[in-house]
Amino acid sequence: ININGQQKWVQRYGGNNPERANSIIKVKDGFVFAGATETWGANGKNMYVVKIDDSGQRVWHNAFGYDYDEEVEQVIATRDGGYILVGTTNSDHRKLNDVYVVKIDANGNKQWQHHYGGRADEEGFGVVEDDDGYVIVGYTESTKDRTSDVYLLKIDRNGAVFWTKTYGGLGNDEGHAIVKVDDGFVITGYSQGPISRGKDLYLLKVDLQGNLR
Repeated sequence: ININGQQKWVQRYGGNNPERANSIIKVKDGFVFAGATETWGANGKNMYVVKIDDSGQRVWHNAFGYDYDEEVEQVIATRDGGYILVGTTNSDHRKLNDVYVVKIDANGNKQWQHHYGGRADEEGFGVVEDDDGYVIVGYTESTKDRTSDVYLLKIDRNGAVFWTKTYGGLGNDEGHAIVKVDDGFVITGYSQGPISRGKDLYLLKVDLQGNLR
């Protein structure tokens, strides 16, 4: 749409099975969006990323995954001209989720992929680029009481883990978005007490090593 909200064009992208997008970014020559596809890639649901030009014409698309289900929650452009996709896979241990990260080049070709987690569910929702890698936020249930904690994970430019941190109380806590600031990172999500079913906004600030400020 234009600045007055009037429609300029409409396009649809997909195949014979369901597709959906969860994240979109503007790039210098168009847009890149990502989510999930059940048409392309391996079995089940796969991460799906599409680049379009300013008129909505598809430039390229690609799908990534293992044997079961994968999905992108956020895509960002990276300083090397490519993109990084962050989301979830349940292909490592069927019915258990891991954080799933795929790094692609400017043309949508996979450079590397990794999944991260313990012996319970983990999911990734947000990512930012740091000077020497990427910082990912989500949640982990690999805790003593099997409730969820905010999960913060820093990886290098090839996907190797620098460090992981968890934050939370006795109930369920999740991190859904992250931004980088001069002296660290700010994370937002929700916190739910061990008795109440209600959820509160959860806001954390950590330093560059993931320590609470």
